[in-house]
Formats: sequence, C-alpha cells, structure tokens
Amino acid sequence: MEHFELKIMKIYYIVLFFALWSCHSTTDLPDAFGHFEADDVLVASEVNGKIIILNAMEGNAVKQGDTLAIIDTTQLYLRKKQIEAGMVTVKAKLRNISNELAVFEERQSHLEKEYQRVLALVADGAATTKQKDDLDAEISVVKQQIKTTRTRLQTANEGILSELQPLQAQIDIVDDQLRRSVIRSPRHGTVLDRYVEPGEITAFGKPMIKIAGLEELYLRSYFSGEQLGRLKLGGKVSVLTDGPEGLKEYSGTVSWISGTAEFTPKTVQTRNERINLMYAVKIKVSNDGGLKIGMPGEVFISEE
Repeated sequence: MEHFELKIMKIYYIVLFFALWSCHSTTDLPDAFGHFEADDVLVASEVNGKIIILNAMEGNAVKQGDTLAIIDTTQLYLRKKQIEAGMVTVKAKLRNISNELAVFEERQSHLEKEYQRVLALVADGAATTKQKDDLDAEISVVKQQIKTTRTRLQTANEGILSELQPLQAQIDIVDDQLRRSVIRSPRHGTVLDRYVEPGEITAFGKPMIKIAGLEELYLRSYFSGEQLGRLKLGGKVSVLTDGPEGLKEYSGTVSWISGTAEFTPKTVQTRNERINLMYAVKIKVSNDGGLKIGMPGEVFISEE
C-alpha cells in the first residue's frame, strides 16, 4: 500500500513540475523588442538667399526630381546678364578674316588671269618674257601678303577668344548656382519635417526638409550574442505590432547586423536582462500603411 502511495506522489510531483514549467515557459515571449525607423534624407540648401517658393508640406508625397523650394535668383540673373554683355563686347573685337583677305584674294585672281593672257601672248610673240616674269613675281607677293595677313588675324583672334574663356567659365558657375537654387527631391518619399518657411533667408548647408520613404520601415532591435547564431542577413523573422484589433503580424527581413556589440539602451527590453552587451539589428518590413515611425514592435526569430 505504501509502495502504491509513493508512486502516486511521484506522478503528482511530475505533473506539477510540468504544469509549473509550462506556466513559466518563455516560448510566447518575443526574442527582441524595438522601434520602427525610416531611411530619411535631409535636404539642405546649396546656395544663399531668400526662399521665395516652398512647396513641401509635412505629410506630402513627393517624387524624385519634384521641386521642393526655390531660392531667389534675381542677383544671379543680373550677374549672368552682366557677364553676357561683357562677352558681346569682347566678340565685337574679333576680326573678320574673310573680309580682310577679300581685297588681296581679288587682286590675286586678277593677276592670275592677266598672267594667263600674257602667257598666251608670249607664245604668239606678242609679249615679252619679262612681262610674264613680272606678273609671276607680283602674284607671289600677293600670295605672301595673304598668308601673312591670315596668320596675323588668326593670332589676334586667338588672343581675343582667350578673353572669352574666363567669361564663359563665370557663366557656367552662375548657371550651376541657378540650378542649385531650385531645390529638388532626391528621392521618392514623404515629407516628414520642414525647418524653414517662405520668406526666410537660408544659407549654404542649412537643413530645409526631411524626406523618408515609408513604403518600407526598419525595426531596430537588439539581440544577445547567443541569439545572433539564429539570425542571418536576408533571413526571415516575424514582427508583431499593436493593431486596431490586437497584435498584427508582419513578415520581416534581416537587412543589417552590427559587427560591434554595445551596451543595451535603457529603453530596450530583453529576455535576459543580465546581458548588458547586445548587437543592433535592422529588420526591413513592408509597410501597408499601418506602421509608423517610432512605433514599437516585437521580433520572433523564425525556427527553421
């Protein structure tokens, strides 16, 4: 009888143990917690001046290349007109080589015709050889005058054209500043913040607008060294967030794993609170519109 009661007691304690173990099982607890963030771009001014147009409003969807703002370009425009006027003045100094050689070329053409006539007369005995030689010498002189004049005019024009090069460089600089005065969106996304208002004076490098793509968000979480063995780049995990009807599950992809351990931020909860050094991990999640920047999320590592 005592032997039977002993067996009953053993069975009771075994059942109790498994019941308690089940109650304290951590299988339903997430492997990590984190908050959602986005890859954002801070758009800054590339020129100094007054903001005359600002199209970006918080929450606006923008496409790459869309005009976000325009900086006053009046001074740049006037500067360009001034340089262009200087270029016109310089170009007016250019010598028209064709016009200035026309007189010599006409003289050469006349002499060559006369030479052919005299050459025929010499053959008939109606003109002397000296007349032919004189014309030949005169034609050579005219040809040399044409050559010398062309060289002189080309050299003069090259000097004048060299004056245009720095002016054209200044035009190129102004054109570049004019292009930079139109602030365009560097990517598709949503305007998160704007730090300036129309009419303000901005400066080079001053932040103006923050844009982020919200089609995909990243859950930044922290994992212990022991957990890293269950993670790999491109690996799938489950992400849970608060939804209108309770927890909502998303499929996530591990996109980045820090190669350096760091102290766990105080806001991050972990399963093993005794571990101080953790590894930051970013998990990419497709956003169906229910995810917001800063929203908390829970991570469950998929068991393969």
